Amino acid sequence: MPNGLIEAEALINASLIQQPDLIDEISLSYEDFHDVQYGTIYRVITWLYEKGKTISPITVLEKIVRRDDIDDEHRNTAVDITLAQTWAVKDMARIIREASMRRKAIAAGHKLLEVANTAERIDDDTLAECQRIIDEVIDGGEQDEGPKHIAELVQPYWDAVDERMKNKGRKRGADAGIPEFNYTVGGFVPGWMIVVAARPSMGKSAFMLHTAMAASVNDYAIVYSVEMGEDSLLDRVSAAEADLHMYDVVNGRLKDDDYALFVNALARLEKRNVYIDTNAYATTGYIRSKTRRLLRKLDPSKRVVVFVDYLQIIQSSSKGRSRNEEIGQISQELKAMAKELNVCVVALAQLNRAVDSRSDKRPTLGDIRDSGQIEQDADVVAFLYRDDYYNPQSPAKDVLEIIVAKNRNGSTATINVAYFKDKQRIIGLSGVSQ
Repeated sequence: MPNGLIEAEALINASLIQQPDLIDEISLSYEDFHDVQYGTIYRVITWLYEKGKTISPITVLEKIVRRDDIDDEHRNTAVDITLAQTWAVKDMARIIREASMRRKAIAAGHKLLEVANTAERIDDDTLAECQRIIDEVIDGGEQDEGPKHIAELVQPYWDAVDERMKNKGRKRGADAGIPEFNYTVGGFVPGWMIVVAARPSMGKSAFMLHTAMAASVNDYAIVYSVEMGEDSLLDRVSAAEADLHMYDVVNGRLKDDDYALFVNALARLEKRNVYIDTNAYATTGYIRSKTRRLLRKLDPSKRVVVFVDYLQIIQSSSKGRSRNEEIGQISQELKAMAKELNVCVVALAQLNRAVDSRSDKRPTLGDIRDSGQIEQDADVVAFLYRDDYYNPQSPAKDVLEIIVAKNRNGSTATINVAYFKDKQRIIGLSGVSQ
């Protein structure tokens, strides 16, 4: 160990015994100590402090004197307050913390070598694991601020309320491209997980791409599609943008006028802040890693919406004992990512087949497939329903119902939008029912 580290670890405990309130001035863990015995003594001192007990050479000695994992030299040095250097505690803590970070970086380097040498192939999952190891080192260097006094929160809260008032009190997140949805839910709010669930052919992909394109006008949208490839996604979004039949786009049957519309649509799409990833083997760890890396390149003043298509076919970073348990883990990991990275996660989800056997086929919260954990984690759960899919003679022709069945911070509602499947277009109808 460097001499500075040896001295810092030897003397910081005596300094804290001499002036215990300095514990509040530093951010240090017993695990940061290279010398395990000094780390153990530091843990005892901080434990006494947190319990509100008296800290003195005698009280500390009482706790450590019978421990066989601390020798006499360490014990005597730690409680000898004649060695205290209270004026230097912050510097000693910085030296200890920096040395700890260096050790963690070296250990991470060894882990990276191990992963690289043992992996059968360097694929996306391997790279995601490497990124996770690096993130652990970075996260370890970020010291938790702990509880804040309410006075520190008032000014940023005041600013947030002013922003809400500018948006007439409702839209706080990125634009979803559906005014009624923005009004009901608040847009795509950072830190939230919004689950959009439906049976097949209800319009999940169209909803995702419509809202992603809307969000990308002023903010960022990141689309992770496990189910569809890049061309399939672009077929849909370009048809919707150009107001063309997707069949004509897919089969190259565009007339001259249509082709001009198509070219102009692509020119507009190129300017959007949209990122697309179609890795068919994406895990939650992969999504978190790639998102975190991309965030470093983006304008921090803009909001980010992460779309996942769809929840039940991506893989968890850790295998569960059952599929239900694994789906629950995926849901929890996506919600944790939303909070940690301050992004809005919009996760598409599949519904149980039992919906189709009922007379009223509008979904309810109990219909989400595989796990009740999804409902618990989500800030918003919205279902998509098309009556004309089940009833060809329905008067609600080309109407897509967006049923907001759970809204943690607001009311529930049913929002009607026009949905033209052939063109993958969604248009608001100003229809909201509470």
